[in-house]
Amino acid sequence: MQERPTATHARWAESILAHNIVDVQHRPGIENPAADAISQMWQNRLHFLGDGSDWSVVPDWEARDKSAHPIFLVTPSEDEISPHPLEIRFTNDSFFMPIVLYLLGKPAGASVRERKRSKHRAESFFIQDDKLFKLNSRGTDRCPSVECVPSSEGFEIALREHQSKGHFGRDLLRLHLHDRFFWPGM
Repeated sequence: MQERPTATHARWAESILAHNIVDVQHRPGIENPAADAISQMWQNRLHFLGDGSDWSVVPDWEARDKSAHPIFLVTPSEDEISPHPLEIRFTNDSFFMPIVLYLLGKPAGASVRERKRSKHRAESFFIQDDKLFKLNSRGTDRCPSVECVPSSEGFEIALREHQSKGHFGRDLLRLHLHDRFFWPGM
């Protein structure tokens, strides 16, 4: 390896470091059409004797090599088997469910178009302490983020707010709700 990078590598490293990289995410093949196409390129081709198509990795290669730790052992965790509390809460909400699934890293649609739409809609949302929040980015918003609730719970929250604070007008009640909550059709 070279001790000093070439000019091309130095420019590349400088351009990468100039960006504010917050998160690096793995894109599975189903969401990455280019990689998926490359991996399936030879799938429907004719196979001939000796072309390597019948070759595979021995399933117990780590046992044969006496590997101390099965580093590639994949078992589903309890989190993967049982649904997340947000999945249960937003089950019947067609607006939030794709957003929640995308943020949890689960398949958020059957087609590529639906997954891209979910990704786009989830840009201003985040999960914290098992709650879904909407990030307010407009200058007119008084709070940086508000909790998201299903539409079915929205009316009950508004009714509770009205009963606890009294009737000071529709606009004032709505302003108080906008500072703490978000649901579609608010």
